[in-house]
Amino acid sequence: MHKLLLTLCLLISTSSSAYYDKGEFVVKKVDRLKIITNKSKYSGYRFITIFAPNENTISLSCDFSCRLFSTTTHTPTIDYYDGLIRIDEDQFRGDGRWVKSPGVVSLYTKDTPVFSIPEYPNQRFIGIIQNHYGASGFGSFDFYLMNISTGAVAYKELEWGENKWHNDVEFKLPN
Repeated sequence: MHKLLLTLCLLISTSSSAYYDKGEFVVKKVDRLKIITNKSKYSGYRFITIFAPNENTISLSCDFSCRLFSTTTHTPTIDYYDGLIRIDEDQFRGDGRWVKSPGVVSLYTKDTPVFSIPEYPNQRFIGIIQNHYGASGFGSFDFYLMNISTGAVAYKELEWGENKWHNDVEFKLPN
């Protein structure tokens, strides 16, 4: 009986751990921010946690129906197929589902892109997009901008297509 129970536990733990990577993660520094994310973009569970000095500022996670991206601009263009953003390094290129999303790059680049915003000329920012998608073919795009010096965060929901900057976000300092 014990052998049967042990075998059953082993099968359950093996099948569930196959969906996740080995728990390896990467820590990157951008000015005063510390960014922690899982090492592999192919993990079944993706996350990013960003700390400003002594503060957990952003903590996002995704499962199989969600992806995380960095941006190189505060005005990314969102183009997608079936609710899912595609970028240059995706394996879907050339299969009829390829679309371009200028300003959207992999979260797993060596260096996190930093940019400025015209209304804040002496400040630098990073951008994170959380893309939720589903079987319906629709997706949502949550955009987080973070000041790399102060840790202040702004949130904006993005639309499909070109996203113009209307200075319609409010930056809030971490609690």
